Amino acid sequence: MKRKRRYLLLSVLLLSFLSSCSSEMKGESERQASFSKEAVENIKEKAKHYSNQAFQDGEVPLNEFVQIKGTILKSDSSEKVLKKGDRFILISENSQYQVFNEQENDFEVGDDVTVYGEYYGFLKGILIEKDG
Repeated sequence: MKRKRRYLLLSVLLLSFLSSCSSEMKGESERQASFSKEAVENIKEKAKHYSNQAFQDGEVPLNEFVQIKGTILKSDSSEKVLKKGDRFILISENSQYQVFNEQENDFEVGDDVTVYGEYYGFLKGILIEKDG
């Protein structure tokens, strides 16, 4: 009889511990999603617009948050739809820029977009919005 009670008590304790961990993980996941959304929205405020000439002349500092408008010219993806992790060429005023898509949303070759991201000689596209 005592053995059954111990197993029952142990089971109840284990279940309560696991449910506690599950709710904590869910809360952490929600906090991370909220932080990520906030960071993406803040990039629009921080991103600076530089002229194409400034990019060509090397006047844009590395690790600067920038904004570029243009058209997706081509992609390294074999499909027409670009997904997170794909690279693409953005053409803006006859200049071409390599962009790494860090965005969850799908885009297609030919789309007019505004890219907000960090500049490393290429652009890490943190936020990409379709124009029009």
